[in-house]
Amino acid sequence: MSYLPDNYQQPKQGSGDYLIIKEPQECKVRLLTKPTILYEAWTNDNKPVRKTTGENWELGDFKDTPRECWAFIVWNYEEKKFQVFSTTKRGFINDIYRFVQDEDWGEPTRYDIKLIRKGRTMEDTEYSITPLPHKDLDAEIQKDFDSLTYDLDVLVDGGHPLQADKKKVEPRTEEIVSEPKDQTSDFPF
Repeated sequence: MSYLPDNYQQPKQGSGDYLIIKEPQECKVRLLTKPTILYEAWTNDNKPVRKTTGENWELGDFKDTPRECWAFIVWNYEEKKFQVFSTTKRGFINDIYRFVQDEDWGEPTRYDIKLIRKGRTMEDTEYSITPLPHKDLDAEIQKDFDSLTYDLDVLVDGGHPLQADKKKVEPRTEEIVSEPKDQTSDFPF
């Protein structure tokens, strides 16, 4: 009997189930789902707390005020795997909103995008997206996605979206028809 499970393999550095954009970097992905729109705040213990947009928050030991958060399932081309991409970064959210409203681009599930982080500190870091030409998703990736089990709504309960036991067809979302909410107020509700 081994100390570690027989099928255990160490994960590659930075290749977990969550897409994290570190340091100045470009990351080519395909958004595969509509956004699940939540609010997110981080506790002083570095744990995320997420709630639906209609829920009330009890002010507690948070590092900051709750912010709008968009979560997706993506295909990460570099890692060659499905990942959860959850972001409160205004640059990413505003760019996705802009592409959806633009009749030449439309839904970003129909083309690849590059997520871009420039800068190293909170003062100089900017987030943006560059859309890539429209093209069909690779048939093998589409086939694997069609059989993928996921549920982004479990983020509210602290669950893992890629370890869910069901596939959500329609995520918790708001129609992307108005500008994303302003994050400059003290509290979003």
